[in-house]
Amino acid sequence: MKIAIINLYGKNISFGYLKYLERVIPIINKKNAYTTLYFDANTNSKTISVLSKINPSIILYKNTSQLKKMINSNNTDIVFIPNGSFINFGKLPVIVMLQNMEPFCDFMIKNSFMIRLRNFLNRVKFTLAAHKSDKIIAVSEHVKDIVKNKILLDPRKISVIYHGTDIQKINYIYKRNRQSTILTVGSIRAARGLEDIIKALSIIKKYHSNTRLIVAGSNDKSTKKYFNYLKKLAKNNNVEDIITWKGFINTEELNELYQNSDVYVMSSKTEACPNTALEAMANKCRIISTTNGPMPELFKDCSLYYKAGDWNELSMKILQVFSESDSKYYTSKNLAYKRSLDFNWEKCATNTYDEFKRLLEYNN
Repeated sequence: MKIAIINLYGKNISFGYLKYLERVIPIINKKNAYTTLYFDANTNSKTISVLSKINPSIILYKNTSQLKKMINSNNTDIVFIPNGSFINFGKLPVIVMLQNMEPFCDFMIKNSFMIRLRNFLNRVKFTLAAHKSDKIIAVSEHVKDIVKNKILLDPRKISVIYHGTDIQKINYIYKRNRQSTILTVGSIRAARGLEDIIKALSIIKKYHSNTRLIVAGSNDKSTKKYFNYLKKLAKNNNVEDIITWKGFINTEELNELYQNSDVYVMSSKTEACPNTALEAMANKCRIISTTNGPMPELFKDCSLYYKAGDWNELSMKILQVFSESDSKYYTSKNLAYKRSLDFNWEKCATNTYDEFKRLLEYNN
């Protein structure tokens, strides 16, 4: 089976998506498959260099017309587009993966005009891709529900395939440090709901003077306004001196933060299948999360929950964790690790390959 994986991300590819390709492609290639990666000619050279080590067949294209000619001349059997876009390749079956639900939940988020516009355009793009493609891969049941109810797609056309996490590469630190350290991870954007944690800090520090918040994640030009809002909010609540903005950090340092924090907070208003959630469980974090999807679907009973926007409830949950007995604390951490075992790259890649195979057999 010849599989064309089309990467329509322009110059820069996110760390999470790069990890997805690095983990999934080698497993698929071990099966009866041959994958070719197609990238925009302007894609970052470091990305190409990294991926060429796990998949030597990489082709750069300048435009859609050239891409179509390349696909057809390469005797491709099936096309996979992981970023929610669609391109018509004639009779070739096309599978699209949907993994960004912010465009369908924009009403819940105080985004800037430009981000709202981008979300609107993405919503249109995802809707067209869902209807025109032969198959949709949703990265969670939450995504499937949105596609089914908001795009009005036949659920039989949608398959749920969760991402994985690198459990076997993590070295665990078991000692509880009781430094009242709160950790949150992910890019700094309005959908993350970080204001909940900052407001909750103003209450928590009254009871735990040594508490501190570590925010691991970067922001860009489009989210600078939100980042400035968070810093002003922290100052107004007299907690700016107990917040550390780490920016983007490497995997090794990130794992150390997961393992040495007292509690991990997932304050997102919407997600799809966030790597950070899976990583937190794999690192045995004590977790508090919003009740918004897909968090309860992913965490199940290994997390405490609060309603997004209710920072008073969040502060009470954090204080509850800080005062937990060691027995309850470690039981919850072990539940998180056990749950993380359900998310592995072998299963993700195998299920993805099986979808390719079924669609190809159906079309033939």
